[in-house]
Amino acid sequence: RSDGFEDYARYGRELGMEVLLARAYSYSKEAHGKEASVTEVTVSSSAIRGLLQEGNVSEAAEYLGYDFFLDGTVVGGYQVGRKIGFPTANLRVSDSDKLIPADGVYAVHVHLEGVRYGGMLSIGYRPTLANGADRSIEVHIFNFNADIYNSPIRVSFVRYMRPELKFGTVEQLVARIRRDEEEIKEVLSGF
Repeated sequence: RSDGFEDYARYGRELGMEVLLARAYSYSKEAHGKEASVTEVTVSSSAIRGLLQEGNVSEAAEYLGYDFFLDGTVVGGYQVGRKIGFPTANLRVSDSDKLIPADGVYAVHVHLEGVRYGGMLSIGYRPTLANGADRSIEVHIFNFNADIYNSPIRVSFVRYMRPELKFGTVEQLVARIRRDEEEIKEVLSGF
């Protein structure tokens, strides 16, 4: 941390390499509202991590130049989703160091066996179902019905939809999931 560019250039010369000073990557971000303006934002890995930790996957994608994604394997779960009409694929992330976005519900694309599907993904502790301390990542894949246990899967995040909520009854949860499905299908129709 105490070394500066001149030190790096000297190290490079000693190793027979030319070291070039790169400019920080910046992104022009439009502010909307009464006073529309353009702001230059310096893009860094810590800025992207911060956006993901807030659930702001849309802005993180703008900085990254691609949708943030998780790769993993479909594993068994409690199978409650199937009982309430929304079967889910439970994702075990392949890389234990991969940052998991904030808890909540997301519009996603699911990549499975070379085919892209729309889906809605939930990250969290399933408070209505008293899931305890087990944080889960589960995705309901639209227009899909097959046994995919142990299959590799990629989930690309499109938009954060809402925070994780606790409902008084399973019926209230199901009603909200139906509303989420409609809203997410509308979002994904533009992608």
